[in-house]
Amino acid sequence: MQPILPKLNNAAAVWFSFVGHSAWQASLLAVLLLAVVGLGRRWPSPLRYWLLVLALVKFALPPALSLPTGLFSRVGPAVESLPNSSERAALAPAGAKTADPPAMFAGVNATPVLNDPFTERSAAGPALRSTTTTLDVKAWLMLSHCAGTLFVAFWVVWGLLAMRRTLRRATTAPDGELWRRFVELSQRLGLRHPPRLLLSHEPCGPAAFGVLRPVVTLPEAVTSLDAASLDAILAHELAHHRRRDPFINWLQLILGALWWFNPLLWVLNRQIRKVREDCCDDLLLARNITTGQDYCETLLSAASRLTQPAAAGVLLGFGDSLHPLGRRLRRIMDQTLRRAPRLSLSGILVVG
Repeated sequence: MQPILPKLNNAAAVWFSFVGHSAWQASLLAVLLLAVVGLGRRWPSPLRYWLLVLALVKFALPPALSLPTGLFSRVGPAVESLPNSSERAALAPAGAKTADPPAMFAGVNATPVLNDPFTERSAAGPALRSTTTTLDVKAWLMLSHCAGTLFVAFWVVWGLLAMRRTLRRATTAPDGELWRRFVELSQRLGLRHPPRLLLSHEPCGPAAFGVLRPVVTLPEAVTSLDAASLDAILAHELAHHRRRDPFINWLQLILGALWWFNPLLWVLNRQIRKVREDCCDDLLLARNITTGQDYCETLLSAASRLTQPAAAGVLLGFGDSLHPLGRRLRRIMDQTLRRAPRLSLSGILVVG
């Protein structure tokens, strides 16, 4: 066991440096963009959404390099250089001779000495670590991080398996009026191939799932709604597939497992899910698939029939944010908002 401990301590030192720099850089960008989106609540929803996704992607990237002209150049590791020949001559006492560096160091002008707040380095460090018989604090933190990641991953997989069981018990929607309207709505939203439409006998909400094999599930509890309300529900789920939301949702789940200890990521994921529903609402209203008043009535009717949320965030659904409804209803009925079905060219320039 003892030979493993030095390796764990060495690995923990690298892990601590990487995670430390990644955490503060990603958290700084998340705070900045969350504040910008909060101030721009009346901006088009696709612009707010992709600004938040930009903050999310930073959690998936390595730390930024401390280049002389980079954003983090002032806060990067300090570098100390050895004086060159002319500087040594100027610093030496009068009459003293200055020796040139050994031949093995010819051509080397500086020896970097890193002053990294996340990493402790010293000449005796490797020797000390090689003989240690206990785990240091960084190693325990690394093991705690791994344990938390496994726990969150298990929680997500558990919800995924529960959803799979629900899908297996569901039945494919037969050819008829419901399937015809579903295909027509898919074409109106620009989907080349309509996803699978499954009818569930369980009290779950309408949901969109699947990256490679897109699926829309519809509980039988809402099939008794009128045609306009049913079209709004189906179109909302199709909008998730039209916008490729399952890709971003899986990225949220993966990063949530890796960065479970960062509360800013939980806040960011919650805000992304909220704005994502706004994007789907605006897409339906911009394409004139439904009206604001009819859509609000559909939300209220669906809320009275649906009580079970999606498991572990693996599903994207019409009922994902039904409660509370106040903010969403006010926004739908706000006639002064600009309904953008997609990110505009100016928005792409801002996000880029």
